[in-house]
Amino acid sequence: MIGSYNVHIFVCQCDRCGEIREVQESLTAYNAAQAARSIGWSYGKDKKTFCRNCRKQNLKDKYK
Repeated sequence: MIGSYNVHIFVCQCDRCGEIREVQESLTAYNAAQAARSIGWSYGKDKKTFCRNCRKQNLKDKYK
């Protein structure tokens, strides 16, 4: 028997510091926004992505 499968991986990059993390698609990470949020990063309406450290420095973000 021969089989094959595809693995979908999201690559998240912080817009401020440039940190890169890879997130494999799962039930909780099914699109780009959910992939960023599943690792604790922020993903805004303007499609900007910030890591945990940069997110804490943003005073407008309500994340603690």
